[in-house]
Amino acid sequence: MGFCKEKKESNYKFRKKVKPTMFTLVLLLSLPGAYIYFDFTKYSALGHLNSTIEFIIIILYVLIFFFSLIKRKWHYLFVLVLSVTMVVIYPYSGLKDLIIHKGFYTLRGQFYKNLSHCALEHYGKNQEQTLAYCFRTYPEIEGGNYDVFYDTGGELMLPEDSRSCSWYKAWYSIAREKNDSILYGVAKEISMPSILFKTSDVGHSFYAVEYDLFDKNFNYYPSYHCAIK
Repeated sequence: MGFCKEKKESNYKFRKKVKPTMFTLVLLLSLPGAYIYFDFTKYSALGHLNSTIEFIIIILYVLIFFFSLIKRKWHYLFVLVLSVTMVVIYPYSGLKDLIIHKGFYTLRGQFYKNLSHCALEHYGKNQEQTLAYCFRTYPEIEGGNYDVFYDTGGELMLPEDSRSCSWYKAWYSIAREKNDSILYGVAKEISMPSILFKTSDVGHSFYAVEYDLFDKNFNYYPSYHCAIK
């Protein structure tokens, strides 16, 4: 009987130590882990809940912060500060791009092996490069409004006055071809050379493109240099 009682007491003490340790570990890793998950799923169908998850986690962290302050749980405050510090450091650690590329490759891998679903155009001196519109993401389903392109020459990432005229011709051919891209919708509304966009490298010659619909007087370089209208 004495042995059983000692064993129960030992188990109770062990559980009493483990629970706060587990909570501390979860508190430390939840926020940075969430941001890694957001980047991993950014361009996939899993991304549409990211903003909701982020909001919930931030609210929980704020509540825990005030609870720790009121109850003087200084070790929890230290863990919170450490967790937030990890989130701040994360974009500069070199991991962010790696996570985005890995997530895109894992969740959108079908496009790497088969471009038959993409609208293809060729450019370059000997038409050796490929520019292709592959798919669009939707904020209500996939977390953001992006057109995803494949560009073997990587000119999507260049400044507008550094892209070749043959690239612009391929770009405009895709824009004028009826498809579900944001680019096609934008091209119908405003002058093609004035479209402003921001490009993100998602790995393996794929790029996510966002458009700025408010600046109508930008990017006239192809008009006067390449005679494209």
